[in-house]
Amino acid sequence: MLLVDCGSMHNFIQHQLVTQLGLPTRPTSPLRVMVGNGQQLDCHLVCEAISIYIQSTHFRVDLYVLPISGANIVLGVQWLKSLGSVLIDYNMLVMKFFYEGNLVTLQGDRDTSISSLSAICRLGQTHRDVLYYHITFLAKDASSSLDLPIAIRELLSKFATLFQPPSTLPPTGDTETETLAEAIEVTEGATTSTAEVQKVEKSKRVVKKPTYLKDFV
Repeated sequence: MLLVDCGSMHNFIQHQLVTQLGLPTRPTSPLRVMVGNGQQLDCHLVCEAISIYIQSTHFRVDLYVLPISGANIVLGVQWLKSLGSVLIDYNMLVMKFFYEGNLVTLQGDRDTSISSLSAICRLGQTHRDVLYYHITFLAKDASSSLDLPIAIRELLSKFATLFQPPSTLPPTGDTETETLAEAIEVTEGATTSTAEVQKVEKSKRVVKKPTYLKDFV
């Protein structure tokens, strides 16, 4: 994988790829590079005049050796300056420029997902100690009731409607007027007069308990 980065001043190549391909290197003045995550990496080696082919066009570039991840090679301003005027369409991911008298068009890869098979293979070749994880999201209707005892599952299944999220107001229940003597227990020796009882009957309504749960109880 090759990355063209106009925010990078130099060209870089993965240290693992240099070792794998056996590319010649020479010591260079120490170079400290800050990568995208803010980490600072030290560079002490450079590969000079390395031949690379980008979509059938041949280039020779100097590449600083750096323990980077992701892209195998990063081409920065050091390479872009050698091209002269460059027309870049960021929407189409296309670069156009004249190189050695020919019009060169480079098409960027739209599929930059690390989940692609080719990217995973490259990652495994350059990072021997890499770990792979496969993450799967459970469906919304997935239920954990399978771990419950059979008797509990049968009970939940029988009264499943009681455990559904409410979509309406609860039932109002039946109401009726009762006499005070029927609605309350009158203790022995009570002195409540008949007139007071009649007065309460006219101003109070006694609400019975709703009966929609009687089958469940």
